[in-house]
Amino acid sequence: MDKTFSVYEHTISVARDLGSTVQQIGGVDRYEPNKSASPVGFGTRLNGMLHWCRVVEKLVAERDLRDAEVYVGFEKLSRLRHQVQARYKVIGATAARLVVFGAPDAEVKVTTAQVVPLLGGPLCEEWFLVVRSSGYSALIAARDLDGLKEGSWQKARRFVAVATHDPKIVDATAAALAVAVGK
Repeated sequence: MDKTFSVYEHTISVARDLGSTVQQIGGVDRYEPNKSASPVGFGTRLNGMLHWCRVVEKLVAERDLRDAEVYVGFEKLSRLRHQVQARYKVIGATAARLVVFGAPDAEVKVTTAQVVPLLGGPLCEEWFLVVRSSGYSALIAARDLDGLKEGSWQKARRFVAVATHDPKIVDATAAALAVAVGK
């Protein structure tokens, strides 16, 4: 794994290369899907990220996307708490591929997941979810501005993020992740 790779930066770069403008919007506390595939950039806090990712996870699980490739990064594997692992067990049972990234500080008990331990670099400071399939494309990538510091109030964590449903951007980012993990 290239220790300089950033899903957040790669997504913005791909969008620009494809002629898309990342539309900056204000803070996001809830994810409301819309028909626009254009990428949006925004700032949010922990609850906004949780909500956005849960909506995408639910859509993937409900749509039974058997050809889906799902790449998810949690900064640290310990962020994959019991209830999160339960959601990813459902996704992993139907998805063609599930890859989980994070600093190796805990065991992942999702047997269908390929786990990629991160030993430094930008991905240790990012939270991302990339879903590529013939029936659905989604990407959210965020840089954690505050980090997972001991004693800090986790709900106050701030993120700068980009999100899109543009299949070309999602495909390019998923392809880069697949190459990075050796597909």
